[in-house]
Amino acid sequence: MKVNKALLWDMPWTEADYETDAFRRWYYARVLERGTAAEVRELDFKLIARWLPDMRIPRTVREFWEWYLSCSNVPGTDSHPTPARTARPA
Repeated sequence: MKVNKALLWDMPWTEADYETDAFRRWYYARVLERGTAAEVRELDFKLIARWLPDMRIPRTVREFWEWYLSCSNVPGTDSHPTPARTARPA
């Protein structure tokens, strides 16, 4: 996972922490709240769906992600898998 160190300004995380579950949960919440679209695209949407209920993020951010994850065709989620591509007849 690529980490934008600019999002870590107020926390004493080290590079060794980047592989811990605690850091990943915290970092996902920080990216959802303050990250760029490119940073959000780097996240695993299955983990967003799993961790969202416990994330400490503003209500408006939570409500957006709850809505987004409830939409159909959200890539990378089990509840809304991307449809398989079928070959076109020749």
